[in-house]
Amino acid sequence: MAQLSFVSSDKDKSPRVKEVGPGADTTIIKVGHAAGIEISATCGERGRCRACRVKVLSGQVPPPTMQDRIQLGEEEIRENFRLACQTQVIGDCTVLLAPPTEESGHQIMGGDFRIETVGLQLGSGIKKIFINAETPTEEHHQTSDTEEIFSCLPSEVDQHLSLFLVRQIPGILRAKQGTLTITTFNDRIIAIESGNTADKKYGMAFDIGTTSIVGNLLDLESGEQLASVGNINPQAQYGGDLMSRI
Repeated sequence: MAQLSFVSSDKDKSPRVKEVGPGADTTIIKVGHAAGIEISATCGERGRCRACRVKVLSGQVPPPTMQDRIQLGEEEIRENFRLACQTQVIGDCTVLLAPPTEESGHQIMGGDFRIETVGLQLGSGIKKIFINAETPTEEHHQTSDTEEIFSCLPSEVDQHLSLFLVRQIPGILRAKQGTLTITTFNDRIIAIESGNTADKKYGMAFDIGTTSIVGNLLDLESGEQLASVGNINPQAQYGGDLMSRI
């Protein structure tokens, strides 16, 4: 049983250790991924880039491969650098995670965006309608809660409701004496809230790219970007493009 230890710096006192079974035909990068360690491989583990390079600090590793020599050069080979995707685990060793600076940084695009600056109109299909429905107070009241709500809505609103919404109606209707805000998407009710929240209409837009994922919170009336967050696509470690990840 071989032990492969990963450290993030020369002074790292808490290496992450993964055991490899005897005779296992596996590479450093595969062991790292199995241990939950992110090691990028822009080329899809084909030995055609430098993204997965590591430095062997101690232990046994095979001689450098042709791909090691092509991508790293003789100077880095002498300094014990190897491509993690090409180096087999043959015994106990400790490696330093050292991706090349020119390949380790991903720029996540974002920025302030206003829809009026490009002359577009935001058509989200979302509408919010504030109503004041009658709350049943007497025993002889014969109208259901659902009927009370639909009697206050425009006729174009679809009267089909999900079971989830039907179960919410009694409590929401009585929470603020019948004042409700109905949210529709293409005239289909998707949410019911107590009180007046008609001026709060927000939506999320996601850009799922090959290297990054970005989410933007938008005001659906003005199109104003209220917040933005992004991160590296977790699949990027398996290749820089979709085909290399298959």
